Amino acid sequence: MRTMQFLFNELDISHHVEFGNVHRFGRYVRGRCRPIVARFLYQEDLDLVLDRAKWLHGSIFSIRRQYPKDMEERGGNSFL
Repeated sequence: MRTMQFLFNELDISHHVEFGNVHRFGRYVRGRCRPIVARFLYQEDLDLVLDRAKWLHGSIFSIRRQYPKDMEERGGNSFL
């Protein structure tokens, strides 16, 4: 599913969201899904997507912020 189609179909976001870049993360492994990393150009778009991420509860999709690897290992949000 394309990123814009996902935003429209799953999160009901109908306006055009601009991305700096979008790419898959990690190596391809047959039978497994790879995460998609997207850099938003506008903070308002990011805030809207993160706010509506709770709509995905119970589905096969999830949305979360990406933090530096060492920060994720610590489990903290010291940058916020």
